Amino acid sequence: MVQSALKTEIVEKRQHSRLDSRRDAHVQAKGGPVPVQVKNWSPAGARLDFDRLVELPPEFKLLLGPKEHGGEPSIRCRLRWRDGSSAGVSFY
Repeated sequence: MVQSALKTEIVEKRQHSRLDSRRDAHVQAKGGPVPVQVKNWSPAGARLDFDRLVELPPEFKLLLGPKEHGGEPSIRCRLRWRDGSSAGVSFY
C-alpha cells in the first residue's frame, strides 16, 4: 500500500517525438573532435552517448561526418542535461 502512494506520474516535456536511431558522429570539444553516438533524434534535439566521460561546454558543434563534396555538416547544440557519459542537447 505504501508503494502505490509513492508512485508518481512521469510527464513528457518534449515538444517533438523522438526517432529511435543511432548515428556515429563527433563533438567538437576541448582538445579536438570526440567520437559520439547520436540517439533519439528529433527536430529539436537528441541524446548523445560517449564511450567515456567528456567535458562539454554549454554550446558546441555536433559534426555529422564528411559531405560528398568536402567539409563536415554540423549542428549547433546546447547542453541540456548530463548523466554520466550521456548528454541531452537541443539544436539551434
